[in-house]
Amino acid sequence: MLLKVLNLCTYYQTGSSYVRAVDDISFELAKGETLGVVGESGCGKTAAALSLMRLIPSPGRIVSGKILFEGKDITALSIKELLSIRGDQIAMIFQDPMTALNPVLSIGEQLVEPFMIHRRLSRKVAIPLCIELLNKVRIPDAGSRMKSYPHELSGGMRQRVMIAMALALNPKIIIADEPTTALDVSIQAELLELLKNITREQNASLMLITHNLGIVARYADRVMIMYAGRIVEKAFTLNLYQTPLHPYTKGLLDSVPRLNQNNNKKLTPIKGQPPDLANLPQGCAFYERCTLKEARCKAKAPTLKKFTCDHEVACWLKEEGK
Repeated sequence: MLLKVLNLCTYYQTGSSYVRAVDDISFELAKGETLGVVGESGCGKTAAALSLMRLIPSPGRIVSGKILFEGKDITALSIKELLSIRGDQIAMIFQDPMTALNPVLSIGEQLVEPFMIHRRLSRKVAIPLCIELLNKVRIPDAGSRMKSYPHELSGGMRQRVMIAMALALNPKIIIADEPTTALDVSIQAELLELLKNITREQNASLMLITHNLGIVARYADRVMIMYAGRIVEKAFTLNLYQTPLHPYTKGLLDSVPRLNQNNNKKLTPIKGQPPDLANLPQGCAFYERCTLKEARCKAKAPTLKKFTCDHEVACWLKEEGK
């Protein structure tokens, strides 16, 4: 297994209390696999991704757990050892390219940096490789664009540059955090196809973080549903869409329009709001919004357990096969 996360907890300290951004999650990522991570804003998707790169900003920190990359625990590595992995073997495409790219450096200057740091190449040798990368992500007139600054590019172009930077050193894992946010639908589809095709060519694993269930259905091999910092359901994509087990997963699917459903059928939104991560309830975090809740759900939180050999869910009702 390329990546194995065990009981990861990442908290942010606010005064005397803690915000449990990531609360005891475990999952795996195989070589060449695409894992979709789905959930509402604030459910812990980005915090989990940043934890894998050890990029959690202060006052956040990884409290406990292990992140095993090819058997090495990333949480125990020194900064020097970590820097040899970050950006080289594990790369990340951030949600907002305008804030991720340095506004005072040209695109070329930012693209050559990984080659110079990790591969010890000279600028002269790195520049043709960067132009080749820009061509690969279908940026027209790549040579001229090397001299451009981030503000001179469109949102789609900036995101292509971010993809190029992530793919530069042929990483084994690419983490894409909402890679198509705020882009036109047509550009979204083009970029996702591009990302999927290139990762397939390089046999890289992709962790695709999104709240868009349509994107997950098309591109992910497996899906992980997160709610209030925890994983509530994991399954192969087809299994999850055909047989959603957790009430939250079912609620997400019922709130999305489908081409094969009756046009007169109204969408059913999930009522209520997610809980305060600094003051989580004793029982199931989804209790207040759940339509199937029972008294025991409020008393104790269910743990993630196998429902079938390839489908896991954290729900008291599903433990009894209901």
